[in-house]
Amino acid sequence: MLDDFRAACMAIIEPGKKFVSTSAQKKGGELFDHVLASPDSAIFLAQEKNSYIGILTIYKIPQIRKGGYCAEIEEMFVKKSRQGKGVSQRLLAAAIQWARKENIDSIRLESSAELKRAHAFYTKAGFTPYGQAFIKHLSKNKKSRLSRSAGNKSTRKRAE
Repeated sequence: MLDDFRAACMAIIEPGKKFVSTSAQKKGGELFDHVLASPDSAIFLAQEKNSYIGILTIYKIPQIRKGGYCAEIEEMFVKKSRQGKGVSQRLLAAAIQWARKENIDSIRLESSAELKRAHAFYTKAGFTPYGQAFIKHLSKNKKSRLSRSAGNKSTRKRAE
């Protein structure tokens, strides 16, 4: 499902370009087990009949300077056929409930500038734009897409 999420995002970010992701299937199993075992993270899955239709992962992050914790939503995805049917709201409600139980002060997330529909959902759910994200890729063997946004404008460049 996370590979589907990655491919769906890339289709919006780089329209017309074919993108197939297999990283979650090939490398995600050990990470998934680690996240499940950690008391500082949670994975919420939405299921319909015998099929998973949505996922949200959230992590607890200490903020020493503030004397508390925040949380970060790392992945949130609902299969296209189930979008607009309340699945995202239920996943987010479960994550917020977990965060409150964990005495977390705030929840943050990042979203590519091009994902306007997601931004509308986050705003409706009470999230507000905050700060600017920066990234430094450390893997030498991996091509990466860097995106930097300034207001509503975004630029992309490839880095090897």
